[in-house]
Amino acid sequence: MTEKQKKLVKAMVKTGGNKTKAGMIAYKTKKPANAKKMADKALKQPNVQQALANELKKQGITLDAAIAPIAKGLVAKKRDLKYGELMFDENGEPLDDLDTQLKASDRALKLLLPKDSPEANLNFNFKIDATKFGGEFVKEGEIVNE
Repeated sequence: MTEKQKKLVKAMVKTGGNKTKAGMIAYKTKKPANAKKMADKALKQPNVQQALANELKKQGITLDAAIAPIAKGLVAKKRDLKYGELMFDENGEPLDDLDTQLKASDRALKLLLPKDSPEANLNFNFKIDATKFGGEFVKEGEIVNE
């Protein structure tokens, strides 16, 4: 691997995967279009791809690490904002944090569904801003267990 390719790999991790910025760092060019073009070309090479995978793993950036928060989000429970304690319904069951669960579900579906599939193009735009608690609606963030 060339020194510029090694610099590109390090810069890809440093810039969060921004090919243009990484290319500008590695190839010392001030033209973003040229930087991206050179980075794209280098990143198609198997040895550069492997070096990038190794560097990501070395930094603790793995598929498992990236997916773990999504898995946690899918089963998130509501917490009192002031004290951080779980919130419960009238039956003593922890309340689901629907807003967090929906965001996690959205991210999981984006990972699971190919971008060109019809299912990937569904849009659901709504926000849960109130939760049923003890027969009354309580606004998100309102303290209820005092």
